[in-house]
Amino acid sequence: MAAITEISQIIADVGAIILEDKLGIEAVSMDNDVSDNKLKSEHITIILQVIGDIEGQIICNINRLTCLNLIEQMCGRTNVTLFDDKGWRVLHEFGRLFGQGICKKFKEYGLSVYVTKPLINEGSHMIHSYTGFIMVPLLCSCGFIDVYFTQHHREEYAECQ
Repeated sequence: MAAITEISQIIADVGAIILEDKLGIEAVSMDNDVSDNKLKSEHITIILQVIGDIEGQIICNINRLTCLNLIEQMCGRTNVTLFDDKGWRVLHEFGRLFGQGICKKFKEYGLSVYVTKPLINEGSHMIHSYTGFIMVPLLCSCGFIDVYFTQHHREEYAECQ
């Protein structure tokens, strides 16, 4: 099982790789933090379910302005001020790229994982996890992207009978 520090490093590495190498956006990871078991967001969250040797969720918490800047960068558009269908597709693509990167990086650690397609929440919401969250902030030229990870253990799942 990967340790919290390894998971934090994987998330930081993947964030930098996806933002810099795939999207051409400068990025640096800041010091990670362990937060309580509530994630309150007034922003946009991109949620990926991780299934396999490590299980849990990866949640990218991004404010609206950073999302609009990200859409501009990924599409080569300028002055994006509204979320249209294309913008939402771009955010889904960002989540998909992040998920692919996580799978590849975990594989380098000898772990087999599958990451689901992204689910996007918008507006005020609260996400609860009884295991708490690891938070890895990424500072990029578009703004801040806070990446959270909450890990679950197989023995914690309820059995259906």
